[in-house]
Amino acid sequence: MTPSYFYSKRHYPDGLPIERAEDLKNYRINGIHGYNYVDYGLTEDDLEGRVDGHEILICKLHRGRIDLFIEWSEVFGGFREIDKPFIDDPDLGYPVIPGLEKTTMHLMFSRSELGWRLKQAFDRRLEEMESSGRLEELIGEYAKP
Repeated sequence: MTPSYFYSKRHYPDGLPIERAEDLKNYRINGIHGYNYVDYGLTEDDLEGRVDGHEILICKLHRGRIDLFIEWSEVFGGFREIDKPFIDDPDLGYPVIPGLEKTTMHLMFSRSELGWRLKQAFDRRLEEMESSGRLEELIGEYAKP
């Protein structure tokens, strides 16, 4: 998953001069309730507030109430799939946060017999998708702007 910061091109048409993650702290940042921003080098004191969803964050950006928020860009590809194409907003900029590694995701299965069988089926299907090229195709669909 690609750590990115989102900003409004209405207020920053030339983007924000962010050269490293530490630079994020120079701006008014909001987050989402329940999210952890430690991986981005931010503490609770670095956030001006938290809201209940991405739509509210985007509204706050465009109204000039905050300068940026942080999210994985792939999440917005997922929103497009549920008819919330926030990423298609031409006034929304979302560069990668310089100097941060992509975030890995982990999946857990129950230790029960059913969990073991589910893991085997999942692994088998994942290998099939990888060898056919379908996995890369799907990842590309969600990662594209």
